[in-house]
Amino acid sequence: MPLIRLENLSWPQIGALDRARTLLLQPVSPIEEHGPHLPCGVDIWDAEYFSARLSERYAAEHSDWTVVVLPSLVLGCNAFTAPGTISVRGTAIRDVIYDTGRSLARHGFKYLFLASGHGAVGHLIALEEAAHAIESRYGMKMVSLSSTLIPEVLSGRLWHRVEERLGRALAESERRMLKGDTHGGLLETSFMLKLRPDLVADHSKLEPFDPPLLTRLQTDFAMKEGRGGYVGYPAAASVEFGAAALEAFVDVAYERMMAAMENPRREKWSAITRWPFLRPGWRRTMNVIFAILAALLIGILIGRITAGS
Repeated sequence: MPLIRLENLSWPQIGALDRARTLLLQPVSPIEEHGPHLPCGVDIWDAEYFSARLSERYAAEHSDWTVVVLPSLVLGCNAFTAPGTISVRGTAIRDVIYDTGRSLARHGFKYLFLASGHGAVGHLIALEEAAHAIESRYGMKMVSLSSTLIPEVLSGRLWHRVEERLGRALAESERRMLKGDTHGGLLETSFMLKLRPDLVADHSKLEPFDPPLLTRLQTDFAMKEGRGGYVGYPAAASVEFGAAALEAFVDVAYERMMAAMENPRREKWSAITRWPFLRPGWRRTMNVIFAILAALLIGILIGRITAGS
């Protein structure tokens, strides 16, 4: 079945869709630098690939359903600053995703899943907050698949699924490299060698960049001191690994999507949302709280001074 894209349908065609048997998929990722060897659209390519594969797979297994992929939303926050990177506020992402979900929910759609290739925690939390708010207010099943998938990938908890697709165990050297590989390195370069090899420049001589945690906590650490904008081991990338990893992660995302669709309750919050200071708008919230406390303190002091006089 050919991929159905929302922008190719007329409003009467969209209006005629059976809401109870229509699944919507929304790719959302930023334009961001990924080193001197990769295009700035890596995260978008990833998100669109996941959306297309999930769409194809679900449609093949559920012939009585319609699966529609929405136009990509080029949005992301906490991206490395470089020419080409377009980063917006986390609150802006949350609001746009919320408004997108609200528009679809008001027209009666019941299932919307988000796919992102960008792994910044603030970005993933913004997607999740919007999804939970829509599910709570409108009852539409809206889930950010990447908010649980990407942290598990980066933590190494899904490498056994990649091994299954590879048909072999990962070498100890591969596991060591992947442990510190987070941006434009072995994993994402391998993705692009599979998805868009025509856009991948020579990376065979790029030196590994796997800094300690204290360096990683610095803003734009991948771009400082003449660094190339990647974090990891791009020279070790391969088409074989990219193909296996992509399909393994699609498998996991599909399983999560199916579980969510069968779950009548609201989705649980992911582990990354436990840290309030990582949530969009937390600084503004803290400023408001401090302002209120300061006003109360001033009021108390003025009251005491007035009472004393």
